[in-house]
Amino acid sequence: QLLAQYPQLNVRYFSSLSAMLFALEKGDIAGVVGLVDLVNAKLVQGNLQALFYRLASPIITLKLSPIVHQKNNKLIDIINQGFDDLDINTLIKIEGRWLNGNTSEHYYKNKAKKIELSEEEIAYLATRRNIKVGLVNNLSPVEFIDENGTFSGINRDILNLISDRTGIEFDYVAFDTWQKLYQALLSEEVDMLGSITPTPERENLILFSESYWQMPWVMLHPLYSGRKTKLEDFYGKQVVIVKGYYLIPWLRKQHPLITFKLADNREQALAALQQERVDGFITTMASATQLLKQENIITLMISIMEDVSLDKSHFAINKELLLLKEIINKGLLSITEKEKQIIYDNWFTLAIKTGFDKNVVLQVGAQIGVIILLVLGVIVMWNRRLQVEIKHREQLEKIMKHMATHDELTGLANRVLLKDRLNTAVAFHQRQSLGMAVLFIDLDGFKNINDTYGHDVGDELLQQVAVRLQGCVRSSDTVVRFGGDEFVLLLTGLHSPNEAAYVAEKVLRLMQKEFELSKTNAFIGCSIGIAMYPDDGDNDTELLKIADTMMYKVKAAGKNHYLFN
Repeated sequence: QLLAQYPQLNVRYFSSLSAMLFALEKGDIAGVVGLVDLVNAKLVQGNLQALFYRLASPIITLKLSPIVHQKNNKLIDIINQGFDDLDINTLIKIEGRWLNGNTSEHYYKNKAKKIELSEEEIAYLATRRNIKVGLVNNLSPVEFIDENGTFSGINRDILNLISDRTGIEFDYVAFDTWQKLYQALLSEEVDMLGSITPTPERENLILFSESYWQMPWVMLHPLYSGRKTKLEDFYGKQVVIVKGYYLIPWLRKQHPLITFKLADNREQALAALQQERVDGFITTMASATQLLKQENIITLMISIMEDVSLDKSHFAINKELLLLKEIINKGLLSITEKEKQIIYDNWFTLAIKTGFDKNVVLQVGAQIGVIILLVLGVIVMWNRRLQVEIKHREQLEKIMKHMATHDELTGLANRVLLKDRLNTAVAFHQRQSLGMAVLFIDLDGFKNINDTYGHDVGDELLQQVAVRLQGCVRSSDTVVRFGGDEFVLLLTGLHSPNEAAYVAEKVLRLMQKEFELSKTNAFIGCSIGIAMYPDDGDNDTELLKIADTMMYKVKAAGKNHYLFN
């Protein structure tokens, strides 16, 4: 490449970089061509930086790859997956270990810090005052003002990453309620706010960034009322929700048999639930997690509402600030899944703060002498109580993390985990030129059993169906309870649609076998729609839609069969 660009060069070849630099130092050659990082490292080691400098051009980019035997496809897959699993922070550590302190040459570190902005975007930031971000001061862990008066929470961590990588300077303005914050954005008192979901009405008034966070909607309700999985469980009852949520009109339209009460904030909603003025409190997983950290509400439990779509968080931006929206989106796209997971783990870990200093207690006990045994007894009792509390919090944390991604009744993956695994699988299969299948399964005859023998027997049947479905697939595949009596199988690493057909036939056979239930023996069937990647779609939405459509065609044609697109 070099000689093609500069054919007049007189080139000498050396067996090593050290030999080249030695010849350069002696004056035998006029310059050296080599890999930037290696040359710089050698100059540092030889203390030669003051004698030579690097030309700004030409710069020739090389693509380096490991050599693998062409028949060793499995090793190639493993290596490619290994490269995919290397996040930016790991790459920064690797180059930092080998570049001998040449921080100016840290490619990955510099790449992580900055995002490539257009000239127009750079000019915009140069002339723009600090961006005003509005926040609610008591919406922990999403956003809140901590004991030091500092803006903290998930949104602050996301904005810190964006600021580091784009150069945007943020100023933060706190409000008491979400309603006041939203009005401040509309009246241009602030430039943007976080954790908002787009609706057609809102999109006419403000701009929205890409989604950066998603959480399931959950119902907080008394422990004694038992497990709940859908809003129909609250028909004829009263449920409280905080004012301003985009979900309110949809809830009232879709579930008119529930009386929805509005609260100004989540503390007011929680108080109504504790005083038994309402039967449930619908909120996001983030809010419910924060509330369950308080000792005085251990009588409440969380139930994920399967029939309510995920709450997707976006930044809302002033309608006139289109360039700001583009810059924010670039910052969001640079945030890796691992970085999001670190933020999640940071804010959804239940910390135990004891507020009790044993050394001080023992000192006081020694000084007062007479009541030392009493003090020690109190400490022992307190320690036992603390251990119980720690175990309770750890179990609670584990349960909440599992609940966010799994169906409570069957233990199968839920829609949240399906979406994540589908998106991951699409990216992997695209690189490997492999196929995969989405099988959408609807049980035939389940409703009759559920209505005749009751929900307990219906739940028992669903649990047995889940076990049989898991026996139809490999450990690398995913079995999902999509909702109600609907299930989804995600089959990966396929070479032919025949493999998906084989699994579908196996499912049909197993579903038609007799189920032994506590009150009766039952026979059911199922209808299966199949979507293939990449023929039927290249994203989770398209694949699920095609599979669902095929399933309904099977039902219309007589049930108990499967159909490809």
